[in-house]
Amino acid sequence: MLTAPVDVTDAQAVENVARQLGETTPLDLVVISSGAWHPVKPTEFDPAAFAKAVDVNFMGVINVLSAVVPLMIERGGGHVAIVASVSGYRGLPNAAAYSPMKAALINLTESIRPQLLRMGVHVTIINPGFVDTPMTAVNKFPMPFLMSAETAADRIAKGLISRRYEIAFPTRFVVMLKILRILPNPLFFWIINKFILK
Repeated sequence: MLTAPVDVTDAQAVENVARQLGETTPLDLVVISSGAWHPVKPTEFDPAAFAKAVDVNFMGVINVLSAVVPLMIERGGGHVAIVASVSGYRGLPNAAAYSPMKAALINLTESIRPQLLRMGVHVTIINPGFVDTPMTAVNKFPMPFLMSAETAADRIAKGLISRRYEIAFPTRFVVMLKILRILPNPLFFWIINKFILK
């Protein structure tokens, strides 16, 4: 495994690092885990929080993809994995700057996967629930099914080895949120008001 510090919001820096790493060894697997979290309440909209979410959570991923995917296509193989979140399944309270970016990543992955597969490049979406990291440590609300970083890493590693399209965990939380995704809007908003916004 090779690592290199880089600001994912700097497209040129990302391209330089990808080129340098590609000269050292073929890029077989690139895991893009680019995330910034800042809770946003509707009464306290902060444009800076949204701008950062777009730059880091979405465009940061785009910058990495644009740097590594052409190298993989050129050599006829590779695997990119994008870390999104189960919060991308449906808009959730106080996540107005976060959930939309993760939903965009899920949609992006669905969009690019079929064509990249034809060129030998596998694409995986990783949708974790709450993982015990410095990013979630700032949360003041209960985090259901909170998982250790080590357990999450193990789940991700096993999913990547099998080249699964979606790696999502913990299972109970994923099932709950996927059910919310397919519910009619009136029922979804009733559940949010009844059980989440107490």
